[in-house]
Amino acid sequence: MDETLEIADIQAKGNRIYYTLIDKTSQNLLKSPRVSAWICFDHADEFALNLSELPLSVLSIPMTLYLLPATYYYSVNVKIPVMDKMLYDALPAIRATYAKIYGTLPESVLYKRTGGGYL
Repeated sequence: MDETLEIADIQAKGNRIYYTLIDKTSQNLLKSPRVSAWICFDHADEFALNLSELPLSVLSIPMTLYLLPATYYYSVNVKIPVMDKMLYDALPAIRATYAKIYGTLPESVLYKRTGGGYL
């Protein structure tokens, strides 16, 4: 089985980013195979922030960072539509920081870009 958590859909509406997550792992890491989740940015109007104007690569950052620990500790992959180039370049440093805090991490998870692109 392909051990993957997938961010299948990302939509910005108002001060929230809505995600559809699909759990394709044998470990059932999410509460069900398909989960709807959202992140709310309180006081976004005070910063003249319109989430719907942000590129998909930026909208994917909060959920990507939320799922990263699962990739490290459960040796699963995360599939996202597109990743921010700066975040992609920082992944080795993020992993090293987690390892400093929590100890040795499994080596089975590698970072690779499979399709999609950078923005």
